[in-house]
Amino acid sequence: MAYLIFAIIWIFTFVPSWYLLLKLIALSTAEKLKSFQFMVAFLVYRLLIALPYLYLIFVGDESINGVVKSFAFALLGTGLAVSVLRFFFSKYVNAALWFIYGYVYDGLNYFYPYQKLQETVCSVANPKSGQTILDLGAGSGNQTVLLAKSGSNITAVDSSKTMLARLKKKIKSRGYSNVAVVESDLMRYLNAEQSSMFDTVVMVNVLYTVENRKEFWEQLLRVTKKSGKIVITNSDKGGNSSLIKEHISNKGVLSLFRPSLVGVFIVDSLISEMAKTGHFSFVEEETIKSELQAVGADYRYIDRCYGGVNILFEITKI
Repeated sequence: MAYLIFAIIWIFTFVPSWYLLLKLIALSTAEKLKSFQFMVAFLVYRLLIALPYLYLIFVGDESINGVVKSFAFALLGTGLAVSVLRFFFSKYVNAALWFIYGYVYDGLNYFYPYQKLQETVCSVANPKSGQTILDLGAGSGNQTVLLAKSGSNITAVDSSKTMLARLKKKIKSRGYSNVAVVESDLMRYLNAEQSSMFDTVVMVNVLYTVENRKEFWEQLLRVTKKSGKIVITNSDKGGNSSLIKEHISNKGVLSLFRPSLVGVFIVDSLISEMAKTGHFSFVEEETIKSELQAVGADYRYIDRCYGGVNILFEITKI
C-alpha cells in the first residue's frame, strides 16, 4: 500500500513540478536568480519533487525498510545538488539549450505545420538560379536545402555546432556545392559582411532571439541589395497547442509519438517560458512595423502560419 500511495503522490506532483522547472530555468536565464519570485518557485518546486520520497521516509508503513529510506534520502540529496548547480550556473543554460535542440530539431520534419511552413517560406522567397541568398539562423538546414534546389548560392549562418553538423551532412548527401556554411553569432556575421551582398535574406523563427533589434534591422538592410527582399517568419505568441491541433487534423495522433518530436516540444516549451521572463521576445506585429519604419524599410504582411503562432512578412528597402 505504501508504494501505491508513493506512486499516486508522484503522479499528482509530476506536472506542476515540471512546469515549475521550466519557470525556474526561464527566471535564472533572465538573471532574476535572487528575486522573490524565483525563491518561492524554487522552494515549491523542490517540495513537490520531495513529497513522494518524504512520504516513504517519514510515513510509509512496515514494508519500507532502511535500504529504501536510504535510497530515498540519496535521491533527494542528489536532486537538490543538481538543482543548485543548474540554477547557480545558469549562464550555461542558453548554450546547452541550443546544443540539445540540435540533436532533436529534425524531428520537426515529421511535423505537418513545420513542413507547410518550410514550403511556404520557399515559395515566398522564390529563389532563382544564380541568386545570392542568406539563410540567417539556418539551424539544421531544412530551409537551406529547399532553397538550394533552385541553384541559388546559399550562405547558411548559425551559431549552433550541433545544428550545423546536421546541415553539413545534408549538403554532402545531396551533393550541393552551392551552399556555404558559416558558424557565427548572427550580429557578428552581419557586422562583418559587405554591403549589398544578397538578393534575398530568409529568417525562419529567429527574430525572438535578437536582443538589439534596431542594430539588427540596420545591418540586415545594409547587407541586402536595394532591389532585394527579406523574408521572415516570427513567433508572436508561445505554446504548442494550436500546432498540435493542426498536425493531428492532417496527420493523426500517432504520428506525434516520435522521440525527437517530443524532444522538440520540450525545448519549445522551455523557450516559451523563457520568453515570458524577457530572455526571448515574441515581438508583436505592430512593434515590428514601427521599428522597420524607423530604419527606412517597408513591411508587407503575407500570412499567418505555423498553427497560427507565426506571422510571415516581407521587408524591402524604401
